[in-house]
Amino acid sequence: MTKNKNNHYTKEFKESILQRIESSNVSIQSIAEEIGIPRTTIYQYVNSKVKKEKQHVTATTSKHPSKWTSEDKFV
Repeated sequence: MTKNKNNHYTKEFKESILQRIESSNVSIQSIAEEIGIPRTTIYQYVNSKVKKEKQHVTATTSKHPSKWTSEDKFV
């Protein structure tokens, strides 16, 4: 497991777990057991990512369409 000096998992470690969840049919429970961390920790990573994605969508959709950037139009 990869932890930083504050005894927290690194951003890269969290992202690798999220990438694995998205790219495979393996359950969160199986990944948690394999890695040796609580499944609730993984669910927190997933929920945090979903929340960030919702905030991004809200931020881009709250603008008037005439003020959207090219990126906003395709999100």
